[in-house]
Formats: sequence, structure tokens, C-alpha cells
Amino acid sequence: MYSIEYTPAAVRDLKALERRIQAQVLKRIETLQEHPTPHGVEKLTDRYEYRLRSGDYRVLFAIDFHGRRVIIGRVRHRREVYR
Repeated sequence: MYSIEYTPAAVRDLKALERRIQAQVLKRIETLQEHPTPHGVEKLTDRYEYRLRSGDYRVLFAIDFHGRRVIIGRVRHRREVYR
């Protein structure tokens, strides 16, 4: 089981979302506890981060395999997340 940690930027991103969308994204993030690289998760090119899709929103995160933790970096709309 992996622990989930949030950066301050990710917490701000989540608080800015509508409640319905926030619940949808958090449900997807929780799935990372059992298996941090499920089907659909992709490693970003030239970055240490991975991407998880949740509707029109993207969750960027890093995985610490030795410490068994997932660090959520950003949660943004797909138009804005890679800027």
C-alpha cells in the first residue's frame, strides 16, 4: 500500500475545483494507493512525473517506490497543466 502526499500547490489546485469535480479527482487519486501505475497512467517525456487523467483534469505526480509513497504535484485542467 502506498501513502498519498500532496504538495502545497496540489492542495491549492484541489481547493479551487468545484465540489463535484474535486470528489471525482480525489476518487481517482485514491486508486493510486493500491497500484501507483494502473492502466492509463503515463510517464511524461523528459520529466520525472506521471500523469493521471480524470475527465478534463490531469493529476501530475511522482512515485517514490522505495518509500512507497505517491506525491501529488498538480491538479489542473488539461489546457493549463503542462504550462
